[in-house]
Amino acid sequence: MKTKINIDAETKNGQTALLMCSILGFDNIAQLLIEAGSDVDKQTKFGLSYSELGAYREFNSFCFIHKLKVYT
Repeated sequence: MKTKINIDAETKNGQTALLMCSILGFDNIAQLLIEAGSDVDKQTKFGLSYSELGAYREFNSFCFIHKLKVYT
């Protein structure tokens, strides 16, 4: 028996599992969610998409590695 779930269920801030994977760097899980039909165009209530959140994470990692100070 298969149980249907809402793969794009949101937190109160509009974050989905895909968005959280993007933020936290769980790329393998993000890929599985995309293959399962997760909405890649979904945005948080702040207007950020999963690709933007992933880019932000990569930028922060780069700054941390290179010990850059970034003021946003």
